[in-house]
Amino acid sequence: MYKTMRKCNHCGLEAHNDEDLLLFTTKKKAPYGKLNQCKECSNRLSKKYYNPYKYKNASLQRKYGISIEEYNKLLMLQNNSCSICKTSTPNRGGLFVVDHNHFTGEVRGILCNNCNVSLGLAGDSIEVLEAMIRYLETNGQYNNMENRNV
Repeated sequence: MYKTMRKCNHCGLEAHNDEDLLLFTTKKKAPYGKLNQCKECSNRLSKKYYNPYKYKNASLQRKYGISIEEYNKLLMLQNNSCSICKTSTPNRGGLFVVDHNHFTGEVRGILCNNCNVSLGLAGDSIEVLEAMIRYLETNGQYNNMENRNV
């Protein structure tokens, strides 16, 4: 009979060999590199205690120095839409992103992912963006923003 190497504290699942240990949550400092918690129970508990509001607020505070309330206020002032293209579809996991000045850290507005990436790829350069406008004027453009696939 195999010696029990791990037993889940929640459901009682036992690991008697290395193959059984694959069902347990990994942690380097734990004996055998596994916790006394199977992956299924670990996932269930994580979902039970996960608070997206709390983590979004902490992320906004850490990255941009604003609270979730300030983020929501900015978004509301922009009519719950991107500050540039005015779409109400953020294209990134259902969330708009915070646009900020990379030198000063100052928050400039709330954007959809596409507009934020476009600014980043242009290096926030007015010259590059103006050159892009001239290019579209010369080589074809969308007639209006409604025709744009955002």
